[in-house]
Amino acid sequence: MRMIDADELKNQIRHMPRTINPDLVQYSIVQAIIADMPTLTPPNEWVSVEQAMPPEHEPVLCIVSGKPKPNIMLEDAYQLGSWNKADGWIIDEWLDWEGANVTWLMKLPAPPDRRPPEGEEDT
Repeated sequence: MRMIDADELKNQIRHMPRTINPDLVQYSIVQAIIADMPTLTPPNEWVSVEQAMPPEHEPVLCIVSGKPKPNIMLEDAYQLGSWNKADGWIIDEWLDWEGANVTWLMKLPAPPDRRPPEGEEDT
Protein backbone atom coordinates (compact mmCIF):
# COMPACT_ATOMS: atom_id res chain seq x y z
CA MET A 1 0.00 0.00 0.00
CA ARG A 2 1.28 3.49 -0.87
CA MET A 3 0.27 6.45 1.31
CA ILE A 4 -0.70 9.58 -0.60
CA ASP A 5 -1.43 13.19 0.20
CA ALA A 6 -5.10 13.35 -0.80
CA ASP A 7 -5.17 17.16 -0.68
CA GLU A 8 -2.32 17.38 -3.17
CA LEU A 9 -3.99 14.81 -5.42
CA LYS A 10 -7.22 16.83 -5.32
CA ASN A 11 -5.24 19.92 -6.27
CA GLN A 12 -3.66 18.11 -9.22
CA ILE A 13 -7.02 16.85 -10.47
CA ARG A 14 -8.59 20.30 -10.01
CA HIS A 15 -6.07 21.65 -12.54
CA MET A 16 -6.63 18.86 -15.08
CA PRO A 17 -8.50 19.73 -18.26
CA ARG A 18 -12.23 19.21 -17.81
CA THR A 19 -12.39 17.11 -20.96
CA ILE A 20 -11.40 13.56 -20.11
CA ASN A 21 -11.30 10.67 -22.52
CA PRO A 22 -14.67 8.89 -22.19
CA ASP A 23 -12.83 5.57 -22.07
CA LEU A 24 -11.34 6.69 -18.75
CA VAL A 25 -13.10 7.05 -15.42
CA GLN A 26 -15.32 10.16 -15.32
CA TYR A 27 -13.99 13.22 -13.50
CA SER A 28 -16.86 13.25 -10.97
CA ILE A 29 -16.18 9.63 -10.08
CA VAL A 30 -12.50 10.38 -9.52
CA GLN A 31 -13.47 13.28 -7.25
CA ALA A 32 -15.79 11.02 -5.23
CA ILE A 33 -13.09 8.39 -4.81
CA ILE A 34 -10.56 10.97 -3.64
CA ALA A 35 -13.04 12.52 -1.20
CA ASP A 36 -13.36 9.14 0.52
CA MET A 37 -9.61 8.48 0.66
CA PRO A 38 -7.85 8.83 4.01
CA THR A 39 -5.16 11.45 4.21
CA LEU A 40 -1.59 10.70 5.18
CA THR A 41 -2.08 12.26 8.63
CA PRO A 42 -5.25 13.22 10.50
CA PRO A 43 -6.06 16.91 10.93
CA ASN A 44 -4.11 18.52 13.72
CA GLU A 45 -6.77 20.83 15.01
CA TRP A 46 -7.25 22.30 18.43
CA VAL A 47 -10.83 23.07 19.49
CA SER A 48 -11.71 25.80 21.95
CA VAL A 49 -13.89 24.55 24.82
CA GLU A 50 -16.02 27.64 24.14
CA GLN A 51 -16.86 26.14 20.73
CA ALA A 52 -17.36 22.47 21.61
CA MET A 53 -16.87 19.88 24.32
CA PRO A 54 -15.67 16.34 23.67
CA PRO A 55 -18.02 13.37 24.05
CA GLU A 56 -18.32 12.38 27.70
CA HIS A 57 -15.53 10.13 29.05
CA GLU A 58 -13.52 10.32 25.78
CA PRO A 59 -9.82 10.92 26.48
CA VAL A 60 -8.45 14.03 24.77
CA LEU A 61 -5.28 16.12 24.86
CA CYS A 62 -6.01 19.29 26.85
CA ILE A 63 -4.34 22.62 27.39
CA VAL A 64 -5.04 23.34 31.05
CA SER A 65 -4.11 25.91 33.68
CA GLY A 66 -4.61 26.09 37.44
CA LYS A 67 -3.42 24.61 40.74
CA PRO A 68 -3.75 20.82 40.88
CA LYS A 69 -1.99 20.84 44.30
CA PRO A 70 -1.37 23.69 46.77
CA ASN A 71 2.32 23.99 45.83
CA ILE A 72 1.97 23.31 42.08
CA MET A 73 0.81 25.82 39.44
CA LEU A 74 0.32 24.87 35.78
CA GLU A 75 -0.07 27.36 32.96
CA ASP A 76 -1.10 26.15 29.49
CA ALA A 77 0.12 22.62 30.32
CA TYR A 78 -0.50 19.72 27.95
CA GLN A 79 -2.38 17.01 29.83
CA LEU A 80 -4.56 14.02 29.01
CA GLY A 81 -8.06 14.39 30.33
CA SER A 82 -11.74 13.66 29.84
CA TRP A 83 -14.92 15.52 30.53
CA ASN A 84 -18.32 14.49 31.90
CA LYS A 85 -21.39 16.38 33.03
CA ALA A 86 -21.32 15.10 36.61
CA ASP A 87 -17.66 15.80 37.47
CA GLY A 88 -16.45 18.28 34.86
CA TRP A 89 -12.85 17.87 33.66
CA ILE A 90 -10.83 14.94 34.97
CA ILE A 91 -7.12 15.34 34.31
CA ASP A 92 -5.38 11.96 34.22
CA GLU A 93 -2.19 13.02 36.01
CA TRP A 94 -4.09 14.92 38.74
CA LEU A 95 -7.23 12.85 39.44
CA ASP A 96 -8.24 14.82 42.55
CA TRP A 97 -7.87 18.22 40.81
CA GLU A 98 -11.09 20.21 41.02
CA GLY A 99 -11.55 23.35 38.95
CA ALA A 100 -9.03 22.62 36.20
CA ASN A 101 -9.25 25.42 33.64
CA VAL A 102 -9.19 23.64 30.26
CA THR A 103 -9.14 26.09 27.36
CA TRP A 104 -8.35 23.88 24.33
CA LEU A 105 -8.68 20.22 23.44
CA MET A 106 -7.66 17.89 20.64
CA LYS A 107 -8.91 14.40 19.87
CA LEU A 108 -6.27 11.70 20.20
CA PRO A 109 -5.19 9.82 17.08
CA ALA A 110 -6.27 6.22 16.57
CA PRO A 111 -3.75 3.69 17.89
CA PRO A 112 -1.29 2.28 15.36
CA ASP A 113 -2.07 -0.93 13.59
CA ARG A 114 -0.85 -3.83 15.70
CA ARG A 115 -0.17 -6.14 12.73
CA PRO A 116 3.47 -6.91 11.91
CA PRO A 117 4.90 -5.21 8.80
CA GLU A 118 4.21 -6.96 5.51
CA GLY A 119 6.63 -9.84 4.96
CA GLU A 120 7.35 -10.31 8.68
CA GLU A 121 5.77 -13.04 10.72
CA ASP A 122 4.00 -12.50 14.02
CA THR A 123 6.10 -14.04 16.80
